[in-house]
Amino acid sequence: MDSYLCPGRKELLPWNITKDGAIEYKIHKDECGACIDKPICLKQYSFKTIRRHIYEDCLEQTRAYRLTPEGKELYKLRKETIERVFAEGKEKHGLRFTRYKGREKNTDMRALLYACLNIKKLVNHFKRFTSIQDNMNLQMA
Repeated sequence: MDSYLCPGRKELLPWNITKDGAIEYKIHKDECGACIDKPICLKQYSFKTIRRHIYEDCLEQTRAYRLTPEGKELYKLRKETIERVFAEGKEKHGLRFTRYKGREKNTDMRALLYACLNIKKLVNHFKRFTSIQDNMNLQMA
């Protein structure tokens, strides 16, 4: 069963899942008994509540992986792949400023632009793939 251990080694059980995807774990102050952390944890409240996102363990694993030597090497490649897309958007597609009034209109415009950029990226990948296949076919012939 899903649960969370407090510093006093007491088990907090899932109580609720919020709209933003956080699981609330709660324990009543009577269950804490003579715990030394009780005044710090509870203060004036009758329940101890911990909120963790549903994917918090995945985030912790990702953070731990990023600090490994392999993760650090992969993180360096980010500037060549992900950051480059944003730089291109700012320089070539007018994403430094908003063009329209209202969040919805700007969101729609950016969604359309990003869809076009993804199609452009797919075409470039397809061109590269077909040229590799053509080279392989020439070598085999």
